[in-house]
Amino acid sequence: MSALVFPRMGDGNQALHGKAEIVAVLCCLMETLSGCLKGFLQDELKEEPTPLVGGPEASVYRFQAASSDAPQVLRILRSRQSALSLKRMKIILEALAFAGVKTPQLQRICDDEEVFGGVAAVMDFVDGSPLEFGNIRHGQLLGEFHAELHSRDVSPVIEALEAHGLPRDQWLSPYTIDQALFRWRQDHPWLLPVISWMDDHFDLDQGLSICHGDFHPGKILVRNHDLVGILDWSFGIAPAVFDVGFTLTWMEILSRDRPPQCSEEFCRAHAEVYRDAYCQASGLQRSEISRYQVFSAVHFLLGSLYTEIAALQGPAVMGELLWLIETSTGLELRVPGQERRTAQTRL
Repeated sequence: MSALVFPRMGDGNQALHGKAEIVAVLCCLMETLSGCLKGFLQDELKEEPTPLVGGPEASVYRFQAASSDAPQVLRILRSRQSALSLKRMKIILEALAFAGVKTPQLQRICDDEEVFGGVAAVMDFVDGSPLEFGNIRHGQLLGEFHAELHSRDVSPVIEALEAHGLPRDQWLSPYTIDQALFRWRQDHPWLLPVISWMDDHFDLDQGLSICHGDFHPGKILVRNHDLVGILDWSFGIAPAVFDVGFTLTWMEILSRDRPPQCSEEFCRAHAEVYRDAYCQASGLQRSEISRYQVFSAVHFLLGSLYTEIAALQGPAVMGELLWLIETSTGLELRVPGQERRTAQTRL
């Protein structure tokens, strides 16, 4: 039996022609999905599944089972993601909720890829709207919410994860940071000067925080400017400055899917508002953030070179990442097998 593949909002992979053909195919797929969902839940549906906007890593649908008092979400992940990773995330989400973090919980896991075309999870539905990239007020909220997350006590989260036996080297710094630096040394000798610079300039003994790993507007849900949910965790316990660095690198360089009305200059202004709001709420210094942002830039540079992730592709992205690393460290990188690329001029 071949695995089914259900569409994501905005999928443009199928070349369908004509409104009638598109409607017919979508109706057939949604009817099939409803049947699969009822079979998995062993329940009827009060609300048929409807697609929600999700990231490239999952197809996301809202539905409500007949026996449920509230809507839920079905997330169908790419087949490369394992049920084991979902079970690990279920433990993490429970620990975060125990610590008071507003994040939807994972209720059930389907590890049979034949049912939905990939491992899948049933999760809580959060009634809220994502922050808008390019909205200056939302940039301020992003910084404030991020600082509030980092201010939370990590002790209950650490205790909960250790009670479940999750290995520390999967989620706790300095183990995770040291592992990344060791792997980069072994696999990418051309990075040795930058890694040595990070060894000299990073303090891994500073206080630890709950880190999202990918904290950007589309993953933060609000209602009337109040935070109601944080989605799609990469998760770690580490110094907060690393988490801020990943957010800023995404906002300044990787946000190529920004709304058409948002110019590059406006997006950088949005990132500045986020940074200022975060620094004001947390007391962290801008210079410290810039220093630790080198780590995220190296991470994304390797992704640009050795993966096919769409947001990381193209000479402009690589040039911007190199510019960030070199201006922060004073070093010049020689990327193997690549022509030297010059970053776009910054205004």
